[in-house]
Amino acid sequence: MFDRNCNNTGVMWGLSIYNGTLFFHGGGDDFSSSLTVPLNQWSYVGYSYNGGTSVTVYLNTQGQTGTISQQLNVPLATNFSIGSACYFGNFAGKIDDIRIYKSALTSYQIKQLYVQGLVRHLLAFE
Repeated sequence: MFDRNCNNTGVMWGLSIYNGTLFFHGGGDDFSSSLTVPLNQWSYVGYSYNGGTSVTVYLNTQGQTGTISQQLNVPLATNFSIGSACYFGNFAGKIDDIRIYKSALTSYQIKQLYVQGLVRHLLAFE
């Protein structure tokens, strides 16, 4: 769904859907969650990374934490794409309400963002 540093030097990272599940790729040390993304329905996806070797991916209100072997200390300012991931191709769906924060969000904060998005989504179809 998004990628950072795909065709450049340094550590590449991003969030994708691979074989129907959320997949965080981070510099060759990837984390494949067991969170299955449903087809043809609104879902909240995201991840939280605190600068160490732990990353948590979220689908709606569920989170799964995995370990990566290296820190992802690459600036976000360049070579960032939304709607595609280097080795996973283009995302076949709609993406909205993209947010990037300067610090890692807590599980509670991410769940609140899910609720806000769900309410906006449901109100849009009334």
